[in-house]
Amino acid sequence: MRTPRLSHPVVTDGTAACRLRTKLGPLVAEVSARSQMMAEHPNPRATYRALLELMYSEVRATVPLLVAAEQRAVELAAQADTVAGAMVAWLRAHIKEEADHASWILTDYADIGGDPEFLPTRPGSPTIAALVGSVYYWTLYAHPVAILGYCAVLEGYPPSRTFIEQLMQSTGYPERAFGTLLDHSTIDVHHGGELFELIDQLEVSAHQEAVIGMTALQTADLLIVAGDDLLRSLG
Repeated sequence: MRTPRLSHPVVTDGTAACRLRTKLGPLVAEVSARSQMMAEHPNPRATYRALLELMYSEVRATVPLLVAAEQRAVELAAQADTVAGAMVAWLRAHIKEEADHASWILTDYADIGGDPEFLPTRPGSPTIAALVGSVYYWTLYAHPVAILGYCAVLEGYPPSRTFIEQLMQSTGYPERAFGTLLDHSTIDVHHGGELFELIDQLEVSAHQEAVIGMTALQTADLLIVAGDDLLRSLG
């Protein structure tokens, strides 16, 4: 694994959400570039199988992360932290919204011939483990707003329909095998917009905005590493 490049552009104009999008721009472009490499890979079926395995290693951690953030936000709200208190309702709603998403991937995995009972037993990607672990750390020991930086990357930039259609065509798998990607290409448009609105509504302090930005940049950078790992594994 290469060392993450946490380049952090200095942005002072606009709202906190606008500043976050500006900081993320270069790294999100690199994430998109890896997605395009996957869509054009000469072994498309192996690529899509590896992508579902990578996605599962991240998605199965989403609800536990949100629960940890909700518990920490409740603790801080009891200590008069108004930003943490204002996050609680969104976190509780988002826990419910994300509850079944890991099972969606298992269904897609079965549709391409994978064993959905085997996949949960895999240790998963070390890069994703590092990513999830860093979000836990900053959520618990910096501020639960860290989870917003994580979600901003994963939900603020949904997979494009073009990318999904390229995979459909190259793999020859039926549309039902792409249910997770297709659903997220639509629902994350709403989730992402809602999330960036929340960041502005919270009126975060400079320190809290820095925590959001740090987590978002780390998330994006490690997704690039994970994409490189996947492509390298295919040879």
